[in-house]
Amino acid sequence: MAQENEQISPVDGWFNAYRVSASQDLQKKPSKQFYFVESTAPINVDTNNNTEQGTGKIRLTQGITSQIFDEIATALKKDSTSRKKKSDLVILVHGFNNPRETLLRDLFAEAYEAMSDPAISQGNSICIGYRWPSERIGAPLNSLFSAAPLTLLAFLLLGPALLLWSLFTGVSLLSWLGMFLLGTAIAAFTLRGIVYYRDQYRATHYGAPDLVELVRDLDNRLVQLGVHNNQIGLSFVAHSMGGYVVTNAVRILTDLFTPAAIAARHGLTEGGNHSSGELGKLGQAFKLGRLVLVSPDIPAEVLISTRANVLASSLKRFPEAYLFSNEGDEILRMISTVANYFSFPTTDRKHGYRLGNISIIPVGVPAVSIDGVVHDNRIRVGFSTLEQLEASLVNKGEKIDHTFPGLISYFDCTYFKDGSNPTLTGDRSLSAKTIPLLGHVFIFFGYILGKFDVHGGYFKTPFLRNLIFRLANLGLETSQAAFMKEVNRGIVELCESKQVKVLPKARQTNV
Repeated sequence: MAQENEQISPVDGWFNAYRVSASQDLQKKPSKQFYFVESTAPINVDTNNNTEQGTGKIRLTQGITSQIFDEIATALKKDSTSRKKKSDLVILVHGFNNPRETLLRDLFAEAYEAMSDPAISQGNSICIGYRWPSERIGAPLNSLFSAAPLTLLAFLLLGPALLLWSLFTGVSLLSWLGMFLLGTAIAAFTLRGIVYYRDQYRATHYGAPDLVELVRDLDNRLVQLGVHNNQIGLSFVAHSMGGYVVTNAVRILTDLFTPAAIAARHGLTEGGNHSSGELGKLGQAFKLGRLVLVSPDIPAEVLISTRANVLASSLKRFPEAYLFSNEGDEILRMISTVANYFSFPTTDRKHGYRLGNISIIPVGVPAVSIDGVVHDNRIRVGFSTLEQLEASLVNKGEKIDHTFPGLISYFDCTYFKDGSNPTLTGDRSLSAKTIPLLGHVFIFFGYILGKFDVHGGYFKTPFLRNLIFRLANLGLETSQAAFMKEVNRGIVELCESKQVKVLPKARQTNV
């Protein structure tokens, strides 16, 4: 079996695969399998340095990749024949600035613990923590000069020389030119050091394509085991830049040129019913299930664009889509928007915010509201509502599609508080309409000092972590039933008690 599959895809060279178990620091053990699969794509194209070692709260047992993939396919096939519930595969994808040891200590360890949730353990879910080659901020500094173009090094030397020369000659032009050259060199070195663009390159050219190959290879193995008719549900949990990786991978995996896909796209765009089940099918074994985006580093503009954007292409293929966001996520609001200032094509800063910064405007009391309509006037991006952004684009002649915002269920965690343990933006009053400018500064420095986690805190609190993975593994209805059985309260009521504002999906996709 393994030898046959190696002819399909050379996965033993493309991936390292591990079985995951609990270390002494983490005693809970999921009843279902949890795997760690990492791309072997290099951190740098001229070195083979994506072989980091180290463990965190979870213990890894490496095996032959093709054999572990066979093991995953066999487990999925076995579960798919169960009469209780169909089988599901959930793939967790991380964001930027995540070296291996960080994932094993934080995100993947937290996901492993979430899979021990009794409600999830009763289902037929298998989880894969997928790692694409990301590196820690500051890691490239050791190659700062060896990788620098000669022109940049010349700027670094010539800039101070011109500044010194201007002191002796009194020529102000030399001073300005020297500051420009020196500033350009320092800016380039800084951008390299924060690794954002390096990770973005690897996410585009390694992360998404290798995720495509992972899914395609598992599909081939399932077909060889006799699984057909798209019996296996495939869901994703994507954090930060991982949302970019997942949505790109889904766009590649789905065939945009099939008659069903074309018909569904036109029906959706023109406001018709999107009723074709073919659109969510991948290969012969998989069918898309749920997409959970957690603080995604994706432009918020994709919610209203009529173009063939990545998010829209993915959203219409998932029956359920969820967005966990936070107005006070300063990693996206400050760092990501500054980094993308150089590349995102806009003339107004109000169009440069990220999807992970979306907030919900409360309507009266309680703060949790279900209105069942398109949410353009309830969703705020930066300092403008989606309705206001749409109006500004319409005035510029752009055609707006109101469908896509209604395909998502929103969870605004800006004011989240679980007892006396605020983990995202601090102890904030839910009555506030928005976070003031000084509040954002306070939150940013609070994050730097480790007082709270505005970007990854979703996974560090048991309630949000379990909610995220229940939605991914079980879907909305089963998750709702599990909460009702445990505490006799539904998801919306529980979220309200923890100051999480919810705006449910307004439109059905019927995929």
